[in-house]
Amino acid sequence: MLIYESMRGLAAIAFGLVLAAPSPARALEWLPEFQSLTEEEEEVLEGPADLGPEYQSDVLTFTKPLTWEYHWLSSQRAIDSGIGSTGAKHFLVDSRLKVHAPLTGALDFRFTWLQEQNRERDSSHYILELAFWPWKQVGFSLYGEPHMFKRDEDTGIAVNLRPAERHEIRIFNTFVDVTRLRRNDRTDTYDTDFLPYSRGLVGRIWQAPGEDPEETKDFFEYALRQETRTRWIFPDSDFEYHYYKWFASLFGSRGLDSGWRLTARVQVDRRYEEKRPTSLASEVAYQSVLTDRLFVLGEAELGGLGPYGRWRLAPRFEVAARRWVTDAGTVTYRDVLPQVSLLLPAFGTEPRQDWWRLGYQLSWHQSSGPLDVRGPFDLEDSRVDHRLDVGYEFDYGGVASIILYATFDVDQLFSRFLWEGGAAQFRLRF
Repeated sequence: MLIYESMRGLAAIAFGLVLAAPSPARALEWLPEFQSLTEEEEEVLEGPADLGPEYQSDVLTFTKPLTWEYHWLSSQRAIDSGIGSTGAKHFLVDSRLKVHAPLTGALDFRFTWLQEQNRERDSSHYILELAFWPWKQVGFSLYGEPHMFKRDEDTGIAVNLRPAERHEIRIFNTFVDVTRLRRNDRTDTYDTDFLPYSRGLVGRIWQAPGEDPEETKDFFEYALRQETRTRWIFPDSDFEYHYYKWFASLFGSRGLDSGWRLTARVQVDRRYEEKRPTSLASEVAYQSVLTDRLFVLGEAELGGLGPYGRWRLAPRFEVAARRWVTDAGTVTYRDVLPQVSLLLPAFGTEPRQDWWRLGYQLSWHQSSGPLDVRGPFDLEDSRVDHRLDVGYEFDYGGVASIILYATFDVDQLFSRFLWEGGAAQFRLRF
């Protein structure tokens, strides 16, 4: 009971810290079934100018362990959160919370919160959902996102399929800003022929929990989403905003007989944004950008190394490619990032074992395109950087985990610029 109360306290502290975290100006997407166009996304057109040659290195270093996805899928109540510095003026914030509770044998209540904020994305959603299961393998969900400003409200409907006990397929359609046309305290509106919808399919399979939950982490997720072509009209400012997006991803983890655990994720998306003045008096200049992105991230872990077989090796490898087609030219960024971490036992014994994390990362950043479009941070066509990171993981018997990171720029080893940044990550099942 004491441990449970302690975990509840940690959850409250972590949740409060996340809510208080600064909101910065995309990295890997979580929970693709709840992503949609927001007012924050409309305010600034995406582009390469705010990204520097070390940005993707920051994102990789501060990405939560991919194996945490298993704990999320296999728990009715869970929270995980990551906050990391991506420069002097920005944080990367990556947090989510879920609470699933059966009301009757055929009716479930679900609450989901997610917050993804970085230099490419600013997305926060609070989802209330009722899932009705008239049949064992087929169900329906009604979900919504209430806001004080009714113009921001999303509602949706989903068909839930359950081919097996731990295999769920969700086919969804979200009506984005469903009341903006009728209950809006501003003058902006949508063209009724180009209303925003978010539609797609997400499927998830996960392994049954075993006697040792830390060794049972196999899962697989597949997702496809379309955000429809949208025309958003702002008569007071004399401009229109045009938008659409496609997204697809594969994500899975598998333990091998050799002792290795391999986890990988592939994500690809295409997004179009355009701001078009509607009169000569408009102060908004015409802008358009088509963004294509591809991420391929692999993560492995091998235990049983070193003295008494207590060391663990955790290599990562990522390839990230971005292309922006703008009115001023086309810019491409390509990043290749190998990373390796060594986990050494610190205090405690299993299952209560803390870990030291010592890591090294090389980042090879390549860019091409007009320099004035790339921005002031990316003036080299090719650049190699080296980074060291030191972390400490507090483990609470597999129920919760806290990881603290500090990172250092090896290329600035003997200067006052050695310090790179820091991060904190938190996971809890309750």
